[in-house]
Amino acid sequence: MAFDDKTFYQIALFYSLLTFFIGPKVAKMLKINSNDPCMIGMIVGFLISMILWNKFGYNMVYSGKSNY
Repeated sequence: MAFDDKTFYQIALFYSLLTFFIGPKVAKMLKINSNDPCMIGMIVGFLISMILWNKFGYNMVYSGKSNY
């Protein structure tokens, strides 16, 4: 089942929120002993985003589309 461009933008928005907002917020809440806990949160959020993209996102967006 192929999704449209709206789905792609929604998935991209979710991953950006995870990387730039949710990850740093969680890192601050955990009170990680570091000079910059927000940077650690962004890195962890980015890694989770990449794992989710490879596991679910790519197939949701590009399945059935021959021009990508």
